[in-house]
Amino acid sequence: MYRPARVLIVALCFITLFVATFFPLNSDDLFMYLALGRRLLDGGLPSSDPFLLLGSNTPWHVSHEWGAYVYYFFIYQVGGFTALIAMNALLLTGMGFLAALPAIRQKNFLPLLVLPPAVYAGSLRFSPKASIFSDFFTLLLVVLSPRQLPCRSPRLWRLVAPVFFVLWANLHPGFLFGLGILGLMVLDRILQRDWIGAKILGQSLALSLLACLFNPLGPEGFLYPLQRVLSPDWAIFRDHFLEWMPTFVPGSLQVAEVWALLWVWLITALVLMVNLIFKGWKEKPFLDLVFFAFFVFLGSNAVRFMLLSSLVSFALFCRQLVQLPALQNVGSSAAAGGAAGLLQLALLTSILTFGYPTYVGPMHPGFGISQSALPELAADFLESHPFPGNIFNETDWGSYLAWRWDGTRKVFYHGHIDDPSFLQREFLAAYRTPEEFENLVRTNNIGVFLLRQRNLVDGGPMAMQNLIAAMRRGLWRMVYQDDLAVIVIRQPTTEAH
Repeated sequence: MYRPARVLIVALCFITLFVATFFPLNSDDLFMYLALGRRLLDGGLPSSDPFLLLGSNTPWHVSHEWGAYVYYFFIYQVGGFTALIAMNALLLTGMGFLAALPAIRQKNFLPLLVLPPAVYAGSLRFSPKASIFSDFFTLLLVVLSPRQLPCRSPRLWRLVAPVFFVLWANLHPGFLFGLGILGLMVLDRILQRDWIGAKILGQSLALSLLACLFNPLGPEGFLYPLQRVLSPDWAIFRDHFLEWMPTFVPGSLQVAEVWALLWVWLITALVLMVNLIFKGWKEKPFLDLVFFAFFVFLGSNAVRFMLLSSLVSFALFCRQLVQLPALQNVGSSAAAGGAAGLLQLALLTSILTFGYPTYVGPMHPGFGISQSALPELAADFLESHPFPGNIFNETDWGSYLAWRWDGTRKVFYHGHIDDPSFLQREFLAAYRTPEEFENLVRTNNIGVFLLRQRNLVDGGPMAMQNLIAAMRRGLWRMVYQDDLAVIVIRQPTTEAH
């Protein structure tokens, strides 16, 4: 196949990926980054939570991601929400390109047929979040992990690695994955008796460990992610937040993204096993097999890791596929290129016309804020109708409200609360007994509930039965409803007991 045709097919593939990830903002977390970036550049991060109703009594641990706050706020200042959407789509497209790079270099089109399900498997993590930096950097290390790489320019490797980890440690706590990957690479060199490579990588690992201490909290910031995940209270978050729930639970096999992930795992495992069986001892993919096992474990452990697990597995698939001569010949043929091009053209047309389904709802290319994910209209209504009392809000709307109100009106919960017991003790009290509900309302002077429409009107899985019962008794009334949100206020002539 001629070079212009190859370039066109590859370009079409990543144009499709860019369009698929260019959609209205639906990440509540993003707005906390914007709120904290604004505060940081205005004079520094506050010592206690300025947005939370009970902020003075709640642990406040946000400085470990200060780089992400600056990044997102800078992008917002330059180009508003459109720039944020575009940069997020570019990052995700870059991850897809990076994963496919081994095959693209060898002019093999077969992986471009697998890329769509590999990316789709992580669609729950397409929204702008600081974790995308850890996913990108982790994927980068895996893709750049062939044994000969550091030996090409050892001095440069020893210089770049610590700088890379300083940046990572101030963007997101996932830098521990990177250190683990470097450690595995050192072990691999030792087992292969490549003492020069082991020395270079070992020195890089040691320097990178020290570099990670250069964060606002020093050693505490280095240990923070381990302390949180190993905390006994972490199970509370795993029980209540989708991103930390296990990927495989009853009913998960009805989710298309899970099937896409299983497909990517299956074909990666097959290619790895073929090379493990037929390659010579020094060419056997032991390191890639360890990477694969670890990221399959991560992807099974929590929904949050589905995107990373899928793209790392796809990158390993590409790297091992091009080492199979028979498949390399098939993949570089005009027929494979034509099939890849037609698939990408069909996907692009379908996405532009119909969007595509995901577990959290249909996705369509677009701009601005998603009206189906964030309560923009309901917040407008509250700002034009300043009802008395404090607001009780959904857990994944608090950061958006914090961004809008900047502490002038407090939120009851947001996604950057660092204390799982607060969720159990305070927020979930509204869903337990009527006595706990009434005590929460009285103690915190709650005058407004801002909830999902499906959880109040339609009786969804998180329906607040205590509030529904109080509305039936005439103690509360609904004053606003749209397709996403409802607002319920306390009757001004009645006090909740």
